[in-house]
Amino acid sequence: MQLAGTPFPSADWTDFVVVVLGWWCESLAMIAEEPTQARDVRFMEGPFLVKLVPIADSRILVSPVDTSAAVAATGTIEVALASLMRTTLKASREILDACGARGWSSRDIEQLSANRDLLARAYGKAALN
Repeated sequence: MQLAGTPFPSADWTDFVVVVLGWWCESLAMIAEEPTQARDVRFMEGPFLVKLVPIADSRILVSPVDTSAAVAATGTIEVALASLMRTTLKASREILDACGARGWSSRDIEQLSANRDLLARAYGKAALN
C-alpha cells in the first residue's frame, strides 16, 4: 500500500489481500452509513493498521499507524470518500475476478464478495445524495 508515495508498512510487505480488502470494503461502507465514526483497518500480520477518519465535505483522512512505534508513521492523506470507495470497489472486483478465473473459492472470498456488495450499495446511495 502506498500513501502519499510512501510504502506502508514497507515496500516488500505482503499480506492476505482477500481478507484485508474485505475489511476495507466493510469499513468504508460503515463510514458511508455513519460518517462521524472513524474506523481502523488492520493488516493480518504485525502491529499495523490504517486509520480512516471522516472529516467535512465527504472527505476522509487516511493515516498509517504502527502501533509498536513511539512515533506516528508518515504519509497521512486526505481524499474524497467517494474516490476511495471507487478505488476499493475496483480492486475488489479485480481480485474476485482473478479468484474466479482460477476456480478458487473459500469463506474469505465469499466474505470479500459480500463486503464488496455492501460497499457497492453504500456507494450507490452516496452517489444519489
